[in-house]
Order: sequence, then C-alpha cells, then structure tokens
Amino acid sequence: MSVEDPKTTLMNLIKNNISLTKDDGVTAATVHVSHEWFNSKFFKDYDAQITIGLAEGSMEKLNVGGSWVRYADRYRIIGWSVDKTGITGKEMRWKIRKEIERIIRANRKSPGGALSFVDIRGVAESEDPASKPPYWRIEVAVITHRYVKT
Repeated sequence: MSVEDPKTTLMNLIKNNISLTKDDGVTAATVHVSHEWFNSKFFKDYDAQITIGLAEGSMEKLNVGGSWVRYADRYRIIGWSVDKTGITGKEMRWKIRKEIERIIRANRKSPGGALSFVDIRGVAESEDPASKPPYWRIEVAVITHRYVKT
C-alpha cells in the first residue's frame, strides 16, 4: 500500500482550494503550485507561484515497543508575486498569505492523505525590489503530523 507524500498532500490542498483575484478584486488570478523551486519563467503564464518544500522532519516513538510513530514535519509554503498588468506584486503577496492561512486553518484537523493535522507556525515576508520586475515573497511555515503503525 503506497501512501501519498505529505508534501504532495499540502500541494494538492493549496492547489484545489486557492482563490486569488487581481487588483480589481474580480478577475481571477492564475496560480502555479509546485514542489520546491521557484521559476521566474512561470510568470509569463501565471500571476503568482506557490512552492512547497520540506524544511525539517522529526520522528517520535509513541509507545515502548515503537509500534506507533509520530512524524512531525515542518514545511515552507512560499508564495511569489511580481508587478505586472493588473497586479501589484506587494498586494498579491498579501492575498497569497491570507489564502494560505485560510486554507490551512480550514483544513487543520483533516488535511487529507496520510496527514492527521497541519497548522501554521510562522510567517515571513521579503522582497527584491532591485530585480526587474521586483519579486515579492511570503513564506508560511507549517507543521504537519502523521501517525504510522509499524
């Protein structure tokens, strides 16, 4: 029996539930959700990019025999935006943050796949205004829990 990678579960959770609009508040923004790496070329076809990567993982045996194990993994969900027609990158960064927080909170007790729990642990913003166009970045750190009987 194969179990879905928790990173894929998080990616699908975001991809299937995200709803972003451009600056006008009406026109739907297009979002590319993927594993790990940022790719600036996606901004030709998408208005925002969200990447998901494992930051660190831990394992804890829950009983003396070690037959129950809890995996507590931390993931980085990073949203990227740029200034482009109809979109202010800084405003889109804020919208991405609010959407990720909404999705995680709404699904914290039943995120899907093998995950039993997911919650937000921290948020950090950054930007590169010197690049052309400027890049706006939001990083949401989440923790996941899954329980495995060995």
